[in-house]
Formats: sequence, structure tokens, C-alpha cells
Amino acid sequence: MQLALEAAGFTTMLLPDVKDPSSAFREVRNNAFTWQQVSDLATSNHHAWCSFYRDNWSCVGARYREVLRSTVPYNTSLTFASFPRNTTIYAEGNSYFGEIVMTTMCNTDADFWKLDGVWTNSIVAHVRSKNILVVLLDNDDLWVKHPAKVARAFKVLRRQPDLIALGTINFDNRSIESRTNDYKLRFPGARIVDYSGIHRLPRNCRADFKNCVPHAGHQCLPGPTARSSEQLILRLLSPARGASWRYD
Repeated sequence: MQLALEAAGFTTMLLPDVKDPSSAFREVRNNAFTWQQVSDLATSNHHAWCSFYRDNWSCVGARYREVLRSTVPYNTSLTFASFPRNTTIYAEGNSYFGEIVMTTMCNTDADFWKLDGVWTNSIVAHVRSKNILVVLLDNDDLWVKHPAKVARAFKVLRRQPDLIALGTINFDNRSIESRTNDYKLRFPGARIVDYSGIHRLPRNCRADFKNCVPHAGHQCLPGPTARSSEQLILRLLSPARGASWRYD
């Protein structure tokens, strides 16, 4: 898979153990906390933590602990492994959308590759047991503003998206309608879901180095964002009437 991704034009790094805090992809800025502290707090309250989460999506402290204790852990019947064998999913958007998709990734048993270095949130997940491929291009201007380039990459990968989830893109004047219509032409067999807008995230556990204050913004991961992620998976698992994509 890594060679195929690189042939498609991505720079890649395999993430061998995404549950290990010592393998965190990025450093924590400002010495606000350690990844070990964040991981210990999350896992001791029965939530999954992953090494590809960002520091400004992460929290520690007493209030965060109480929010984790009162938040039902992610419903693991709604992971990317829940889809039919050989499904290909493409998702693109900004960091708010990335929090939603990565929450599901973190709860999925898969192989993961970080794409395009530290400046993007782009991740690929491959569920080997069912050959399910999920490509998230997130805050990645090399790709998300260039749908023709995305289409060429999937052609090289010899995969066509069955499902496309579109989040908001920062600093892009295209409407969600125009992006949807573009991808309908490029991937006529795909079903496209609009999941744009920060309103898709909860507002009760803000990260951004605020340690879980009640406010909009990036939310602490793991946490209540699990509900937003489950809702996206439910929408992707519920094809519209007349859609060509079906379960096995």
C-alpha cells in the first residue's frame, strides 16, 4: 500500500503503533502537557487515544476527566471496518472535519499512513482484513483544492471511491454544491455526503490549549466528538434510495 500511495503522488510515513504515546507523530508545543499524560487520562476512562491527534485537539485536567467519565465511549460497531469488503472512502476538509474522521479512524483496527508531512492532517487507513481503504485529505492544499489531481491519484491507486464525505475547506471559495457536482462528474459511481460546517462538532469541551472549557472550536479528542463521528458513519452506511452502492 505504501508504494502505491507514493506512486499516486503522496509523501508517506507508516504509523506502526498508533496507541503508543512515544510514537506520537508531532511534538507538543509550549510544554502544555505530555502525550503520555493525555493517553493515560483517556485510556483510564475507557476511551481510545491515537498518536496522530494534534496537540491543539488534546486536553488534560480535572474538567476533561469528568467529561470523559460522563461521555459514552465510541460505538465500535460503527468503525470503518463496518463497511462492505473492498469499499473505498474518500474524505476531504479542514481540521474540524478532520477531528470527526480521525475519531473513527482511531477506533478502527487498521494500518495507518501519515500523508504529506506535519503541516497537514492527511491520513490513510487500510483495513487489511476487508481491503477497505479510507483516504482523508485534510488541511492539505496540495490536494483538496485540486480535484483533478485527486482523481488522478485514485486512478493510479486503481481504486474508485464508493463514498465521498465533504467537509468545509479553509480559504476555498467553492461552494459545497460545486464541489459535490465536480466529484459527481469525476466519480459517477460514488455517493456523496455533505458534512461541512463547524456545527457538526459539539461545543462543550474545547481544546486549543483551553483544556475542555465549554466553547466552540477544536474539541478535545477523545471525547464528545465521538457522537459526531458516529453520525457521519451512520450516514455513510445508509445509502440514499436509488444509489448504486449497496451492502454485500
